[in-house]
Amino acid sequence: MRTVVKQDIQAADISGVDNWTIYVEKRWHPGGDLGRVGEIQDVDLRLIDALLAADITPVISPVSFGAYDAKSYSVNADHVAAAVAAKLGAIRLVFVSNVPGVLIANRVVRAITANQAEAWIAEGNISGGMVPKVRSAIAAVRQGVAQAVITNIAGVQEESGTGIIGGR
Repeated sequence: MRTVVKQDIQAADISGVDNWTIYVEKRWHPGGDLGRVGEIQDVDLRLIDALLAADITPVISPVSFGAYDAKSYSVNADHVAAAVAAKLGAIRLVFVSNVPGVLIANRVVRAITANQAEAWIAEGNISGGMVPKVRSAIAAVRQGVAQAVITNIAGVQEESGTGIIGGR
């Protein structure tokens, strides 16, 4: 939020619970109960659209609304970003990380397709904390976002990083 303030961008902190913006169901895992962890079912854009119409940038916390039990659930922030971008019909979604992009052999890959990214995950070339971020980028492009970019804060300023697109 500090970066938004420094740029003189009007912003409002909201969560997925506010105005029932993000609906989730309890996420089930074969390894056992994860507690109150949710899986996104839908995004209601009314609050987000109202903020954008007022030229206010929504900064969305991933705590979201349980569609069937009205409890709050934790959701992966990258999953929220992908779902909101897809519902908005965004052309581009930028995931900010602590690395300059997807690294293969210690080099940033400039662009990959969703299918190639999945293959690299299966082969172990993309691993660790980068896997959920890349999977969120894949989900975004498969839901209609033209390009998802993974980069660091310097890459946002330089418009660099790894672009993921839907094709083969």
